[in-house]
Amino acid sequence: AAKYSGRDLLVFWKVTPPCPGHFKDVLMPIEGVEFIEEEVATALIREAGASHSTRASEENTDPAHRSPCQNGGEREEEEEPVSEQQPVVVFTGQATVKTILRRFLHTKGARNTGFQRGVGRLADATLKLDVNRAGAQRIGQLYSLVKAVPHIQEAVDKFAQEHDLAACVGLHIRRTDHVHMAQTSNRFTSDEDFAARMLREREQHPAPRFFLATDNRRTQAKFEALPGFEGSVFSYGSIDDSASDLRHTDLERAVIDVCLLSRCRIIHGSACSSFSELAWNLKTAREHSASQGAGRDSAQ
Repeated sequence: AAKYSGRDLLVFWKVTPPCPGHFKDVLMPIEGVEFIEEEVATALIREAGASHSTRASEENTDPAHRSPCQNGGEREEEEEPVSEQQPVVVFTGQATVKTILRRFLHTKGARNTGFQRGVGRLADATLKLDVNRAGAQRIGQLYSLVKAVPHIQEAVDKFAQEHDLAACVGLHIRRTDHVHMAQTSNRFTSDEDFAARMLREREQHPAPRFFLATDNRRTQAKFEALPGFEGSVFSYGSIDDSASDLRHTDLERAVIDVCLLSRCRIIHGSACSSFSELAWNLKTAREHSASQGAGRDSAQ
């Protein structure tokens, strides 16, 4: 959106208990994206005429200010008012790419620019979860920008090769603080739902193997010992027990898990989870990139 409207994308990343780390700790820089300090972010919010400029520094653990890397659901961000002359558009809170694109479509800064021709089409594909050829191309272009730092990428590549993840079924079973939100939205994916999906996979494919990404040891142990599936469920190492109501894996493990899920043949995720959605979109980006490479090779 910033690129097509001729703007810089400035990001203030707030390190909080739900997300105890910075984007730059686990992901590679993205061209055209600059991370700024809180003081600069506060000044920009004021410049944009924000009526709630002080909220960004309040209550670090408030779910309203949690980062998407928490593996949680989506919360609508707030769009600040912007005048024709105002060069700043501010988005705050947690939101998926779909939400940001949808809101940006209605800002005055997005009108009569290349945004309508370029990102507008990307927004259409993403908002509708359009996974046809054109939609996959646009989603792939966006999520191909997300790349893990070298030591994480090396760990992902090694594990994926050793376990032949391309032939495995990916399971993302989100629990801890996600449960109440998903149940309240009537979109909770239960253990029984996942077990039923595993049974269907076994009916359709002989001796399937399941890569499990979850956020707590109890769920991990339960599915590793699930009757009838003993020995066919595996994870990227054991998860430590914890009494926390937040996820029990650290930020690096979360990035490894989402990258590994994207390498699986198919992904069964948790409803109302932006982490599951990220895994699906990263998978789409990988498949689009692979198809583009194959197309170039055949044309040569």
